[in-house]
Amino acid sequence: MSETTMNPRYLTIGALIYALVSAFWIVIAIFWGGVSSMVMIGTAVIFILLLIAAAISTLRRANQSNMPQEASAALGKWFGIIFAAEGIGIGVGSGILVGLGLAQWIAPWVALVVGLHFFPLAHLLKLPFDYVLGTAIVLLVLITVVFMPLENWAGILGMGTAVFLWLAGWGRLWLARQALLSNPPKNTSSIHHSDDASAGGE
Repeated sequence: MSETTMNPRYLTIGALIYALVSAFWIVIAIFWGGVSSMVMIGTAVIFILLLIAAAISTLRRANQSNMPQEASAALGKWFGIIFAAEGIGIGVGSGILVGLGLAQWIAPWVALVVGLHFFPLAHLLKLPFDYVLGTAIVLLVLITVVFMPLENWAGILGMGTAVFLWLAGWGRLWLARQALLSNPPKNTSSIHHSDDASAGGE
């Protein structure tokens, strides 16, 4: 993995994004997929909030680390291209499905595009775990549309994709914390002590 992609700040922001997107998929499962189990919904909300809290805590530590905070221009450019392609693919594909009277296929299509976008993202960020995440989501889509009743598609894909993204979020936080162990936060007390010592020697 490169120094840039192992930066705990980038990894933690990614985990926070995964938590928020997980919440989006939970909403799909509830309002489109008909998931009504309060136990399942409540558990999912608690787990997502725990991930968000852990990500915020880790981000505070990452902002105090000695690692560089800026991403390369090339990385930012390709990152934007990948997400733009994902958004266009979702929007155009969903519009075509609605026009064909196949609105029930929107959830599988969106999940498929989301899963596929992790492959170029994994290559760009040098994060092999994203290959696993993309493969898991794509397989979930294929298994769902082949073996599950159409009326259950949105619910299964919503909850399943949320779980995968939640797990991936914790994976990124683990990587971020490993990086922080090798690059501890700046010791402000030692800096002040050094400044005082320098002032005393003048």
